[in-house]
Parts: sequence; structure tokens; C-alpha cells
Amino acid sequence: MKDFIIQLFGQNGVITTTSVLIQSVGWLALICSAISFQQKKRLGILLWQATATLVSSIYLFLLGAREGAYLDLLSFAGKMVFSKGGAVLGIPLSVWRIVFLGAMLAAGILTWADIFSLLAILASCLSLFALSMKNPTHIRIISLFVGPCWIVYNWVYHAYPSILMECIALTSIVIAIIRYDIRKKKENEI
Repeated sequence: MKDFIIQLFGQNGVITTTSVLIQSVGWLALICSAISFQQKKRLGILLWQATATLVSSIYLFLLGAREGAYLDLLSFAGKMVFSKGGAVLGIPLSVWRIVFLGAMLAAGILTWADIFSLLAILASCLSLFALSMKNPTHIRIISLFVGPCWIVYNWVYHAYPSILMECIALTSIVIAIIRYDIRKKKENEI
């Protein structure tokens, strides 16, 4: 049990006040993310996802995972723009999508740490692209590829709350695909 608690709240096998505070920020991101899955409307989902992403960015920064932190900050900005549902500052969402994808690629290159940086870049770009879509089925299918990238990246940085958050997100996506895409398609065929 002690080893499990050290894994959840410690860093490098030691529990300190600082490591508990840092890991608590990660657990807060998990809570915000879980709340987002329970929202009925797209705006609620995007705003809670944006909050989870902002808190996650702070968490990754505190862990020293710079590229993930900066990519999450860009993702936060993108989610805020896409939550508007239409043109922002007179610029259509399709242009914003290109701007944010370009910024994420640039940020990923500028903050490159190691080969695992590719996972953070890929996950961030896929997530942003998915959330900019209007069709919920497309959002869910693209989002299936985001979680595995973040799970490996978070494992490398010992971001255990983030791993759990991604597992919950993947489970939610699979359930939604079954409920809304597979079952509805079968019901329409009958």
C-alpha cells in the first residue's frame, strides 16, 4: 500500500509536501476532465475541457514536462476559441484550426526534449483537430487516438493522475461510440 501511495503522490520514490501539492494539481485536472464528460451541451464540455487542460498545463509544468505544458496551453486557447462555435474576431474556425495546429507544431519543435515529445505533439494536434469538428462521431473517432499518446507520455513523466484521466476519457469515448454511433446506426437500419 505504501508503494502505491508513493506512486500516486511522490516523485522519485519520495513523498514530500511539494510532491503532494504537485500531484494534487494533477488530480484537480482529472476532476475537471471527469466533470466535462457529464455535461449535456457542447459548450459545457468544451469549457470544462478547457479548464482541465489549463490545470493540466500547470501540472505538467510543475513536473518539468515543458513541451506537454506549452502544448496544453495552446490547446486551452484553441478550446476557448472553438467553444464560440463560429467565427472569432471575424476569422472563421477553419483558419483558427490551421493557426493552432501550426502553433502546436512550432511549440513542439521549440520545446523538444526527447522522442516522447512526438507523442505530446501528435496528441495535442489530434485533440485540437477533433474538437474543432462539428460532427460528434468524427470527434469521438479522432479522439480515440489521442489517449494512447498521452498515456505513454504521462508515464514517462510519472504523471499518474493524467494517465488515469486519459483512461477515463478513452472509456467514455468507447461508451459514447457504442451508445451514439453503433447502436443508433443499427437502430436506423432496422
